[in-house]
Amino acid sequence: MRLFRDRHHAGLVLAPQLLKRGGRDPVLLAIPRGGVPLGLAIQEETGWPLYSFVVERVQAGDAHGAVSEGNSVYLPGCTWPLKPDVASRVAASERLLARRVTRYRGNPGTLPNLRDRCAVLVDDGVVTGDTAIAAIRGVRELGADSVIFVAPLVAPRSVCPVSHEADQLLCQMAPPLFAALPDWYEEFPDVTDSEIRAALGSPTGDSNLGTPIWSSDHATDESLLAEPPPTVRVVTRELPHDG
Repeated sequence: MRLFRDRHHAGLVLAPQLLKRGGRDPVLLAIPRGGVPLGLAIQEETGWPLYSFVVERVQAGDAHGAVSEGNSVYLPGCTWPLKPDVASRVAASERLLARRVTRYRGNPGTLPNLRDRCAVLVDDGVVTGDTAIAAIRGVRELGADSVIFVAPLVAPRSVCPVSHEADQLLCQMAPPLFAALPDWYEEFPDVTDSEIRAALGSPTGDSNLGTPIWSSDHATDESLLAEPPPTVRVVTRELPHDG
């Protein structure tokens, strides 16, 4: 079953629910590459400022995880100090992350001040949860007051760990037979770095957003939005209570 025409359509479906839940002074942080088309669609509907927020995967033998802006390193199952081969892969991923930040925004200082703001992280799907968790921890390190993670699809095994890290997890569906993200989209093209730079505008992050260039039909198809969307799932993090 194909739930969405493309990433842009998925963003349009999620945006109304997000408008009901956005916290104080929200800012959209799209995870490149696939999160950017969704972020553009959500920005169209909400008017919230949109920036990229870069995360890089780490893979070293059986070890896996991700690093993100905000000096976040997430390596589930690894013990510290890290083994030399794992530490080497983390360092390589951090260098690549720094290059991608510069490529998308000019330099790391162009990320907006997140202190006392609601950080709304956006991606086109969550499979292992590594990228999502690294990003959530990264924006918290940068002072975000609250964190909402938005993705059209989340693998069932990742719902609990991601919702434990974020204040809210907003998704369309956590299908029990989750295989690959492209299976749920009619169109799932690659998103290039040049497209991201063109869409997000100047390196300052003051996005000059025009028509999303990843939508198969640039005009909004109202008939698609009129169809009853799949149930939107909102998972709220349960905080421990004293006493």
